[in-house]
Amino acid sequence: MSRNTILLKNTLIILFGKVCTQLISYLLLPIYTTVLSTEEYGTVDLLITYVTLIAPAITLQMEAAVFRFLIDVRDDAEGVSRIMTNSLTCIGGTLGIFLVGYSILTCFIDFKYALPFAACIVANALVSIFLQIARGLGDNATYAVGSAVSGIFTIVFNILFIVVFPFGVVGMLSATALAQFLATIYVLVKTRAFRYFDWHKLDFSVVKDMSRYSLPLIPNSLSWWVIGVSDRTLVTMFLGVQANGILAVATKFATIVVNVFAIFNLSWTESVAVHIHDKDGAEYISKISNQCFKLFSAGGMVLIMACAAFFKYLVGASFSAAYDLIPLLVIGSVFNVLQTLYGVIYIGLKDTKQVSRSSIMAALINITTDLLLIKVIGIYAAPISTICAMLFLAIYRHIDVNRFMRIRIDWKNTCALGMLYAVVCLLYYTRQPVLIVAGLVMITLICAFWNKDLICKMSQTVLNKLRHHAK
Repeated sequence: MSRNTILLKNTLIILFGKVCTQLISYLLLPIYTTVLSTEEYGTVDLLITYVTLIAPAITLQMEAAVFRFLIDVRDDAEGVSRIMTNSLTCIGGTLGIFLVGYSILTCFIDFKYALPFAACIVANALVSIFLQIARGLGDNATYAVGSAVSGIFTIVFNILFIVVFPFGVVGMLSATALAQFLATIYVLVKTRAFRYFDWHKLDFSVVKDMSRYSLPLIPNSLSWWVIGVSDRTLVTMFLGVQANGILAVATKFATIVVNVFAIFNLSWTESVAVHIHDKDGAEYISKISNQCFKLFSAGGMVLIMACAAFFKYLVGASFSAAYDLIPLLVIGSVFNVLQTLYGVIYIGLKDTKQVSRSSIMAALINITTDLLLIKVIGIYAAPISTICAMLFLAIYRHIDVNRFMRIRIDWKNTCALGMLYAVVCLLYYTRQPVLIVAGLVMITLICAFWNKDLICKMSQTVLNKLRHHAK
C-alpha cells in the first residue's frame, strides 16, 4: 500500500470517529447559547481552556512521547511493554502528586467549581495518554471510536445536565469529565494496555529518554495556552466575561478549520515520522503540505460564507456581536494550519526543543499585540493578535525547517488564495443576503474545482472501502 493511500486511509478512519460528534456539537450550539447566559458560557469556555493547559503539564507531555516512541517499537512486544510500563508509572505518579497538592490548595482557596474542574483535569490527562497509546500501536480505529465515545457522551451529558437538569457551569464541566472517563475505559479495554504493564520493565533510563523528548513540549504547551487563553483572559479582564462569551462563540465557528485539520494531522504526523528519512522524504512532505494548505484554505473561505448565510439560525440573539469576528478568526486558523504543517516536521525529527522555542516567540508576539491593541480596538485585538502570532510562526518555521530539508511553497496558489480571501471578506461584511448566497455558491464551486483531484481520490478511496466491506 502506497504512502498516500495509507495516509488517506488513516485520515478517513479518524475522520469517521470525530467529524460526526463535532458536527452535532455545532448543531447544539443554539441550545447552549439559549440555555446559558453569556457569562456562564464564557466561564465554561475559560475553565475548559485552563484544563487544556494544566493537564499536559501534569503529565509532563508524556502522552506525546508515548505516541512517538511506540511508532519505533510497535512490532516489538518487549519494546512496547518497556515504553508503556515506564510512561504509565510516570503519569500515575504525577497525577497522584497533583491530586494531593490540589486538595491542600482548595482548603485555603474558595473555588465553587473545584471538584468538577479537578475531575476534568484528571479525565483529560487519562484520555489523552490512552488515545495516544492506541495511535502509537497503529490502532487508529480504536483511537477514532474512543474519540467518538468522548464526543457523543459529552453531548448527551451536556443535554442532560444543562437542559433537563439546569446545572449550568457545573453541569457542563461534569459532562466533559464523565465522557472522557468513559472514553478512557473503552480504549483501555480495546487496546488491553494493561497486558503490557510489567513492573520488571521499570527503567529510569527509559523515562529519561522519553522525558528528554516530552519536557520541551511543556513550554510549548504553555505557549499555545498563552496564544489561546491570553486573548480570552485579557478580554475578560478589560471587557468583561460577557465579551469573552461572544469571543468564545465566534471562535467556535472559526476553529472548525483547525479541528478538521487536526483530524488529518493525526495521521499526517505518523506518516511524517515514518517517512521523513526516505530518499524522497522532502519532496513527499512538500507535495502533501501544499495540497493540504490549499484544501484547508479553500475550506476556510467556504466556512466564512456559510457563517454569513446561516449565523442567525445557529446563534442566540444575545451573541450576535460574534458575527463580525469570524472572518478574522478564520484567517488566523488558516495560518495555524500552515505553521502546524511545518511543526510536524520537527516531531518527525524528534526536535521538540525547536518546537518549543518557536512557540514561545509566537506566544510573546500574541500577548504583546493583545496588550497594545485591546484598549484601542477592543475585542478585535484577539483575532488580530492570533493572526500576527500564526503568521510569524509559519514564516519562522519555514525558514528554520529549510535548514534541514527543502520544503517548497506553491506561490501561485498562495497569491490566488490571498485575492479570493479579500473578495470573500468583502461579501461577508456587506450583510446582503443575495450577495452572500451567491458568494457561497461561487466560492464552493471554485474551491471544489480547485481541489477536484484530491476530492476525487478521497471519494474513490471511500467507495473502494465500501465495496470491500459489502463483499
